[in-house]
Amino acid sequence: MNGGGNLYRAVLNSPTNYTDPSGQIVPLLVTAAAAALGYILLSPGTTNAPRVCDQPQGGDPNAAMMTNVAVGTAAGALTSKILSAAGGLVSWLTGGGGQAEIQTLVHFTNAEGASAIQSAGFLRPGTYVTTPEAIRGFSAAQIESALEIGPGKGAYSVTIQTPSTNLAIPSGGPLTSGGVPQYQLLEAVPVKPGFLGRTQ
Repeated sequence: MNGGGNLYRAVLNSPTNYTDPSGQIVPLLVTAAAAALGYILLSPGTTNAPRVCDQPQGGDPNAAMMTNVAVGTAAGALTSKILSAAGGLVSWLTGGGGQAEIQTLVHFTNAEGASAIQSAGFLRPGTYVTTPEAIRGFSAAQIESALEIGPGKGAYSVTIQTPSTNLAIPSGGPLTSGGVPQYQLLEAVPVKPGFLGRTQ
């Protein structure tokens, strides 16, 4: 995963106190903070606010207009810099460059579950998935133990691809007691033909 794998960075390393299963609150908060900062810096009456000069008595009639243009240009440049910095902060917090990283994941089930998935054509929201690398070379029995799933539920697997923003950390934590990463799907994910079969 991008960002060094800190799955709790977006919730300030306190997932029990702050949750954001959809991943939408961080960009919203950063944008709101940037807008508030821009408002404070550019509001009349603050020490940082640009001042609009009145036309002096007998002065150049275009002076006030040119001052207003200069102030507007400066305010626009400052707002652009604030929003650019906010975008960088959002990218850092979410561990990406604006685009969600596509993850390849695997779900294990028994024959009955495989049949239901095949009929539906998708994995439901809330379905548990893991990374293929975490269980590579495991037998069905080893998978069942590592993922803490019932007997027979390691017999079939389905491989999917989904954006990282469609993944949530389960209430039991990011790892099973066997040390295998676990996620839950936030939204349904289609299952492509040929990607559901018996565990090797």
